[in-house]
Amino acid sequence: MIDVIESLAEILNSKNVEWEIYWESGRSGSFRIEREALERSQRKFYSGISLRVGLNGKLGFSYITGIHHSLSELEKFVERTMKLAKVSEVPFRGLPGSV
Repeated sequence: MIDVIESLAEILNSKNVEWEIYWESGRSGSFRIEREALERSQRKFYSGISLRVGLNGKLGFSYITGIHHSLSELEKFVERTMKLAKVSEVPFRGLPGSV
């Protein structure tokens, strides 16, 4: 997973954009008990990567599910997010700096 994030960061560093990556993975479970008997049990796994870019004073945001992607998929993800920023009407004034 870290390799994918590092590859995504390398792609973004080669572009003239400010960027922020957020990724998550986890699992959840649920069950239903009726009259002291287990009726249903379910476990779900989830993961994804979100990307926020600032480009020419505009904000672009995109999300992909899963955290295992090829380099070409990551490049398309970045390009799609940059295209969204180009047509966005949401102003971007920069990401917060360090404290």
